[in-house]
Amino acid sequence: MTLSIIIVNYNVRAFLEQCIRTVLMASQNIDTEIIVVDNGSSDNCIPILQPLFPKVQFIRSDTNLGFAKANNLALQKASGSFILFLNPDTLLPPSALSTCLQHFATHEQTGAIGIRMINGFGEFLPESKRALPSLSTAFFKLSGLARIFPSSGVFNRYALGHLSPSQNHQVEVLAGAFMMVRKNILDMLGGFDTDYFMYGEDIDLSLQISKTGYTLQYIGEPAIVHYKGQSSKHRTVFHTAIFFQAMKIFVQKNYRLGWMLIPFIQLLSVWTQFKKKISKSGSTETLLQEHKNLLVICKEEHESDILTILEQQNRSHCYLSSLYLHQQSIHMLSNEIRKCKAEQILIRIPDMDMSDAISLMEKNKGIFFRFIFADSATISFNN
Repeated sequence: MTLSIIIVNYNVRAFLEQCIRTVLMASQNIDTEIIVVDNGSSDNCIPILQPLFPKVQFIRSDTNLGFAKANNLALQKASGSFILFLNPDTLLPPSALSTCLQHFATHEQTGAIGIRMINGFGEFLPESKRALPSLSTAFFKLSGLARIFPSSGVFNRYALGHLSPSQNHQVEVLAGAFMMVRKNILDMLGGFDTDYFMYGEDIDLSLQISKTGYTLQYIGEPAIVHYKGQSSKHRTVFHTAIFFQAMKIFVQKNYRLGWMLIPFIQLLSVWTQFKKKISKSGSTETLLQEHKNLLVICKEEHESDILTILEQQNRSHCYLSSLYLHQQSIHMLSNEIRKCKAEQILIRIPDMDMSDAISLMEKNKGIFFRFIFADSATISFNN
């Protein structure tokens, strides 16, 4: 077995379904197994999805084990030479897996690989490549200097702002949303540190991999879609507290004078929670309720089926118009999108290849992209 893909689900069944569909397309020529851990969800994930994907291994946990323990549970059953830890709210282009495996084949010192990620608006996610957290990086982020100087290798060192997102780089930290690791390294380390419930475990694992003498590689092309944080989409003060608790665990474990950073972390936590309480910015779901101009991109023969699904799901009021696919270039499609003044776009896969869809997203940043797949009525962000 070449590759084991581990996905932990927590109440994001619709995202998980679409994620699996893209994984199956990306792994067609790779000896792959997919293991899904349902982490105490209440969305009937397994009864609904198992008949759709009979070759996927589903593991049911009656309680929410947390990200680290759930991944380690699947890791015990994985038989691949490489392990991909993958978030359920991601979508992969066809070349994502093969590109990473090819890099492993030609770079023996590479222990783990991450990849460029964009969100639903086509915007680059800076957590795709990171440096290890430190007192200075925390200060620059808290003070706003990292935001003011996003390309600085000093003020925005945590996000490695001086490194081009579209190029390959050796980095210090990879994101747990897409982290491919050699299985022998994970066997040596024992997987994720289960002291972390959620957040921080990817930073810790990145550091432990580096300590074994292997390097961590960031791949700039291709990009994947990460809708980001849908398994914990209600970003409450509670989740903020969990994040900073994870940071306390990390510094105490990995920094010799980590205890000296605890007061600063506590101050940062209080400040961040205060900002969340007074923030007026809404969630993605709230934003999408305000954006009603939905442009459908598909082949003409599939339009009526999509419109029927939109009506059944009480989304027909959002419909603006349709754009039929007939060999147009990404540039031509972008011009037509701008003429339509769409606020959100629904693309049918495989009418458009996922790689082309991601390119279209990056050409039209600020417009929110959803997807619907052949033989499915599931639409991104409709659950």
